[in-house]
Amino acid sequence: MQDEQAILEALAQRPFDPGLRGVYADFLLERGDARGEAISLGAQVSPSLSTKRRLQKLTEAHGAAWLGPLAAVCDVGHVEWEGGFPSALTFRHAHDPSAWKAVVNEPRLATVRSLVFPLTPLMPTTGQFLAAPVLRHVERLRAGLPLLQSVATVTPPFRLRQLSVSSWGTGVDDLPDVVRALDTPLLSGVRRLQLAPIDFFNQIVATELRQAVGRQPSLLALVDELEVRVEYGVNFESVMSWLRIADEPAIVERWSNGQRWALRRGELTYALVRDARGGFGRLEIDTDQDVHGLDRRIAEAASVLRQLRAHALREVELKLPPGGRLRPNERNLLRHAARTLHSVSVLTIDGVALPP
Repeated sequence: MQDEQAILEALAQRPFDPGLRGVYADFLLERGDARGEAISLGAQVSPSLSTKRRLQKLTEAHGAAWLGPLAAVCDVGHVEWEGGFPSALTFRHAHDPSAWKAVVNEPRLATVRSLVFPLTPLMPTTGQFLAAPVLRHVERLRAGLPLLQSVATVTPPFRLRQLSVSSWGTGVDDLPDVVRALDTPLLSGVRRLQLAPIDFFNQIVATELRQAVGRQPSLLALVDELEVRVEYGVNFESVMSWLRIADEPAIVERWSNGQRWALRRGELTYALVRDARGGFGRLEIDTDQDVHGLDRRIAEAASVLRQLRAHALREVELKLPPGGRLRPNERNLLRHAARTLHSVSVLTIDGVALPP
């Protein structure tokens, strides 16, 4: 195959076929296209650190060009790449209808697993875009309620694992509409729900949203995992307020299928996870992928631990970023915080179990 469009269309049918990817890499390398090198580097099973850095450099320099017509509707700076192919796209509002028409069933979308839409409603072609067969590998979707409501009747080629609902306010008033949206062809089967309010997420808002969820038994029946993703106004008190599901008997008693109750705050994610005894006795703390500022995140995690006595936690697990290491004083800080809970029997740090 010597025609790039023909190769792209073949990749749209078999986007993860290593042989076909190799053909595309050779085609590009023969023409001096840097993407050929990126695809070849991405095919390595255990790439070295220098290889990863080279791949990142190539992507930053040439990613916009690799997107083709998608660049007209995407936020190029927020595209995630895997081995020279886009895996996550963040869209912006494109005022030109032809820009959206040009990307319906675009072959470059075949490797995408995550879509993020702006809060504002998009073009009338959004429904046609989401129904395109090339999107069959999409697993995660983030959008505002107006968009979700406007495409409620669309039958997509994909089955979502995670839905993130953005809202201008606190998210409290949106919950009934979220429940109705989950009962549409587009969102049917979603078991992991993320609420992403844009408003300041202070202690009062966190408490109101937690209580509002408790008043929505139909929402609890539809999802196994519920997470709040917050960016603004979040502080230590609001984190603690959201995690206090022990204060909401309606949640603990009605959410029989619930497995994970979480809050993502910037680079930290706190998740109460159902344990072997059936309660939410396990706390998982994910410190993200960046080692920079890890000491600050460890200090906050230890402070949160000390305040969770009411949950009778039995297990605590801390996940470090790749290459992350704890200093002895940080390790002792976490062990001391776990010890103050008395109920914790297992403290695991990056896969290694320690006595608390």
